[in-house]
Amino acid sequence: MDKETSAQQTGGPETSGPDPIASTGVTKMDAETIAELRRFAEYSSLMLANLAHDLRTPLTAILGFAEILIDFEKLTESQRALCDRIQNSGRELQNMIQTLSDLSRLDSEGSAIVRREFSLPGTLRDLESAFLRKLQKKKISLVWEVADDLTSLNSDQSKLRQVLYNLLACAIERSPIEGKIHVAVTASEGKGLLLRIEDEGEFLDAALGFHALSACVAGDNPTLQGVGLEISQILAQVLGGDIKLESCQPRGLAIVLHLPIQ
Repeated sequence: MDKETSAQQTGGPETSGPDPIASTGVTKMDAETIAELRRFAEYSSLMLANLAHDLRTPLTAILGFAEILIDFEKLTESQRALCDRIQNSGRELQNMIQTLSDLSRLDSEGSAIVRREFSLPGTLRDLESAFLRKLQKKKISLVWEVADDLTSLNSDQSKLRQVLYNLLACAIERSPIEGKIHVAVTASEGKGLLLRIEDEGEFLDAALGFHALSACVAGDNPTLQGVGLEISQILAQVLGGDIKLESCQPRGLAIVLHLPIQ
């Protein structure tokens, strides 16, 4: 039987199978729109990454020169106050750049996990070095308590570092001058890894959740409100874990990160 006869008997033209786009209810125009949105998302992610990189370099120089002036020059009170303002504004911008960088990385990497074995104590030391200036400025004592058997960890180091960076930044922001931050890291079979960051800031009811904590940390800067903490919660879930809050008496707050151990 030829194709024309077959088409007449079936009441229509011969087809090789169902249209994959039509079968999902997505029109050709919808598919083109989706593809365009994906390209736009890729460009946005690339722009965020480039913007963060381009801003970080000159900002680091500005903060460095301001610090040199404060530490080594004989300044009047008004001059010192101006330098302090430069540093405070620069650090605020630095936090915003870090948030942009985190958003870009989250957008580009998505939920992909790259596991490898790495030194957990080494990662924690790197974090302390990253916050050294802030710790010194507020005269905060950072106390580490890491279990002896946790010399290495098999996980996504990049994502875990992002989570810990944001959580530690939150604790430093909440801490008073000459306060103390206690970080305890333990692990047990069946329970996984527990990392507890406790500060001596104002009492916060853990039942109020992360929204209250985000508002407390952000203060008068709505641009940063909750972004870092939300990123940390997303990444913790990607790694198979979670983050919880615990109120401390008479003051302080503990942020507890739980991760499964591979």
